[in-house]
Amino acid sequence: MLTDLTILNRPRAGFTAIEMMVVVSIIIVLVAMVVPTIGPAMKKGSVHDAASAIQRACSQARQLARSTTEPKVDRGMPPSYGVAVVVPTEANKPAYAVVIYGNSNPSDYGFANSEVNQYPNGTPALSGVGLISGMKAAAKFQFNRGVMPVTASGAVPPAIPSYALMGSGTAVGWYYQYRTGFVFNNVSLWTRAVDIGVNASGANPEALGVASLDMKYIVAVAVYKIGLLNAQDVN
Repeated sequence: MLTDLTILNRPRAGFTAIEMMVVVSIIIVLVAMVVPTIGPAMKKGSVHDAASAIQRACSQARQLARSTTEPKVDRGMPPSYGVAVVVPTEANKPAYAVVIYGNSNPSDYGFANSEVNQYPNGTPALSGVGLISGMKAAAKFQFNRGVMPVTASGAVPPAIPSYALMGSGTAVGWYYQYRTGFVFNNVSLWTRAVDIGVNASGANPEALGVASLDMKYIVAVAVYKIGLLNAQDVN
């Protein structure tokens, strides 16, 4: 009987009001410290995801080109495989990287200036893509919203170029040589390997990248003439 009374009269374990206030205060302070870093981290992650999208498109296009046997001249040229980075004309559509192929000669970066003229026959080759100056789309890698491709020109290393967001309805692109996977930017000059996105004389545009809309986070993208891609944070 005494044992039962002892159990009933024992103080209950728990938090006091003061302890609860201290715990809540600590949680509020921690949340206040973490929340401001979440937004920038997500924004930076989206920029890196866009750079990865370009890299995936490049890997696929280069693999297709290297697996294509170069034909004899009298048999004609097989489709050229390449990559285009496109900003759609429609404001509600995100930018994207797309694997392209075909035999047209858009010259240096002469890709379509809008999504409208990517559908000359009314039937796109791929949902949401269509034709790019006669080049058909094989695969599309969409950027997250809030991320846009950027270009710059005129800067010579080690100077950092001044990047600007690509305009609505514009695109840049390049191709890969058969077998070698080397990079060129003109179908009629497919034996001339060039660097893409390298901020030095000769590349057009001289600098290429992806950035957040406020330009606080920029990743420079360089596709070297041997076919390798390098993505590097600018700021």
